[in-house]
Amino acid sequence: MIKKEEREELKKYLSSDYVNEVHELLKEKNILSRNGAFYSNSMIRRVFNGYSENKNIENAILSVYQIRKNARSVELKTKRKILGLK
Repeated sequence: MIKKEEREELKKYLSSDYVNEVHELLKEKNILSRNGAFYSNSMIRRVFNGYSENKNIENAILSVYQIRKNARSVELKTKRKILGLK
């Protein structure tokens, strides 16, 4: 389950548009609910907000967080390199 302090850290890189990315990642990996359907956007939000627990969705959220964090790091390094800053 995602705890409050974890959610605060996740929010630094996951804005309101994270749900679609998580949804797509779950589809790519063919991770389905017990009914055999793809997880809904509302279920993804429930897991993120700590109302429900689902390890597959939590792992997908963490993967999207890591991807965005790495992308931001590369952006900053490129920007600093172009500007000649250390």
